[in-house]
Amino acid sequence: MKRTVCILLSLVLVLGTMTFGGFSASAAGSGTWGSLSWSLKSGVLTISGEGAMEDFPASPTVAWHANKLNLVTIHTVIIEDGVESIGANAFSTCNDIIEVSIPEGVKSIGENAFYRCTSLTSVSIPESVTAIGSFAFIDCEAMVSANIPSGVETIGSSTFKGCGALKSISIPESVKSIGADAFNGCASLLEISVPDSVESIGGSAFRDCTGAKSLTLGKAVKSIGRSTFEGCSALTELVLPNSIESLGVSAFDSCTSLVSVSFGDSVKTIGKEAFYKCSSLKSLKLPDSVKSVGEKAFGSCTALADVELGGGIDALSDYMFSSCNGLMSISFPDNVKSIGKYSFSGCSRLESLTVGTGVTLVETMAFNLCQAIKTVNYSGTEAQWAQITVRSGNSALTDANILCIDTPAEPNPDEPNPDEPGLPKALLGDVTGDGKVNSLDAAFVLRYDASLIGEDELDLSGADVTGDGKINAQDAAFILRYDAGLLPQFPAEG
Repeated sequence: MKRTVCILLSLVLVLGTMTFGGFSASAAGSGTWGSLSWSLKSGVLTISGEGAMEDFPASPTVAWHANKLNLVTIHTVIIEDGVESIGANAFSTCNDIIEVSIPEGVKSIGENAFYRCTSLTSVSIPESVTAIGSFAFIDCEAMVSANIPSGVETIGSSTFKGCGALKSISIPESVKSIGADAFNGCASLLEISVPDSVESIGGSAFRDCTGAKSLTLGKAVKSIGRSTFEGCSALTELVLPNSIESLGVSAFDSCTSLVSVSFGDSVKTIGKEAFYKCSSLKSLKLPDSVKSVGEKAFGSCTALADVELGGGIDALSDYMFSSCNGLMSISFPDNVKSIGKYSFSGCSRLESLTVGTGVTLVETMAFNLCQAIKTVNYSGTEAQWAQITVRSGNSALTDANILCIDTPAEPNPDEPNPDEPGLPKALLGDVTGDGKVNSLDAAFVLRYDASLIGEDELDLSGADVTGDGKINAQDAAFILRYDAGLLPQFPAEG
């Protein structure tokens, strides 16, 4: 028994002085990590020394992380002068940290450095920092304010993802790229401003920034990635700079408050569902530069009422305007050759179409559930219309009134028909407007000729029955002869 106790005591002494992955510990509240020393007292972690902080392994249990196993709380971190970097995973899941002091001289912050520090309320990053790793502050959900130093060129993937309380962030002119998911879920951001220095923005970079009401994009950005601004539901206006050439899949999907979009002059490609469910978008004007539009790009834009297609599109994609039930009319320019499947399906208020001669194919169900269509104005002949291939499920289109350039005009029931017997006679000579031609009309003409009444007391359009351009006693005489049955018609009827 005594032998066993002695062995255990010896083992404890050895473990207390040995080194684990760069970390040597002589006591539970202090130790070293690489070239740096640390001490933990009353919840305050102080790190000192010269040089860079070594990276920690994922899910670390060494150095100050070992204290988490003993439920020792770290609420404040003080990094002293001389420390040149913050290693990867350095404070990962230290979810009791409230504040961090980072001195001037620190040059980089490693990946996952403050991963899920859920109580951290703010961080002041010194100007000496030029690199911030991916996931550095991910899910710091209580963090209200943070800054990015002017020397940083890249904001890594998911750097501030899930920082739902972050109200503002200033991106300096030094930044050239913003990584995927960099600010995803920063729901309290009130505005997004991307400087002219930024050349690329990764997918979902600002996804679900639901509080952002304004967006300013710099002049160097050439493309908007997949879902970059998806779910930015407070955004009301979008102005794309002329530098942007493509919009990725779901780039602005579900931006439900977006009312207007200005595309600039360089956009060539609009991805699938790029503006899907932008239910407040009222008008759309695509520039001639747009050559390709993906499926459902403007699907379920229920307030969309005015659409102007550019001169560069030759095919409308499947479901492109499906369920846009505010749309009442649409015009297809001559450059449009085909209308895709379900392109306008569910546009229940669509009443009229103007179709150019370029259209040769209307795909299956393109106008499904568009029963309000009344008129199709076609800029070609009836023979040309007959050559268009219209596939099944488009009865709303084929049953409409198709008006081609050679379609005989239907008579307007509100206009008089000059070929209808007796109608001109009833109008000509009836200066009193009572629908009759008799001696009373002749009497009014004589009184007018004698200047006894004015123009407002007779219908001058029916008074000149002789057709000589004058209204006088001769017209009255012809009216009397017509009333007596001595004339079959007036001279003006020739």
